[in-house]
Amino acid sequence: TNTLNITNNNYYSVEVENITAQVQFSKTVIGKARLNNITIIGPLDMKQIDYTVPTVIAEEMSYMFDFCTLISIKVHNIVLMMQVTVTTTYFGHSEQISQERYQYVDCGRNTTYQLGQSEYLNVLQPQQ
Repeated sequence: TNTLNITNNNYYSVEVENITAQVQFSKTVIGKARLNNITIIGPLDMKQIDYTVPTVIAEEMSYMFDFCTLISIKVHNIVLMMQVTVTTTYFGHSEQISQERYQYVDCGRNTTYQLGQSEYLNVLQPQQ
């Protein structure tokens, strides 16, 4: 589960139309998610949006499964890339904001996960 903290720094409401997220290992997409018609953020307000991207390590990545279940090592760190795009609308105008981040994940079977990775987005900054 990830959390987006979206801030509206304007004096008018904006609609968070959709959020698309994708998780990659190396160049292989292992998960995608899309949320539609999410919420409206009032003027000078902030909202938190939780979302989950289901991921699958499939047949073509059997080497990854072997690594993640290897008993001889205790920590099974892999690096995943997560891309998130938020589409907002206001006054009939659409705007997209994207973020990309890399995250270390322990894919081992005896892993305790810390829930909730937070990302902060300031949407629709008034132009200077």
